[in-house]
Amino acid sequence: MTFQKDRKSLSLAPIKGLFILLAVSTMVGQEKSDEADLKMKETGCKGEMIEKASKNGIRSLGSMELFRYYWEIKKCPDKEMAKAIKKENDERQFKEDAENYKGFTGWTSSCAYCAIALFVYSIFQ
Repeated sequence: MTFQKDRKSLSLAPIKGLFILLAVSTMVGQEKSDEADLKMKETGCKGEMIEKASKNGIRSLGSMELFRYYWEIKKCPDKEMAKAIKKENDERQFKEDAENYKGFTGWTSSCAYCAIALFVYSIFQ
């Protein structure tokens, strides 16, 4: 009697391994998330990204840091304080952007105005 390998059982092995890896990584990630939630409850709304955004502005945060900032705001136990922090940071960033913007002026802006006017005129003709 000869031993034959079952092709079906061999093809499912990588899928089972992937499933186990996914389950283990999810459990580890959940533990880290629970630790972060506990730390947030202990310290109030004083997350690392919240402090960085308060000091340097929201634009100083990278894309992943921005995601973490909004996550920290959402996980803040005092919702009124979280809204106040978010509003204050947003208003400060708005003022900084307005100061740096200095208006739509110069030769390129005049060209852009003409192009937009021509485009709108051609649409309504």
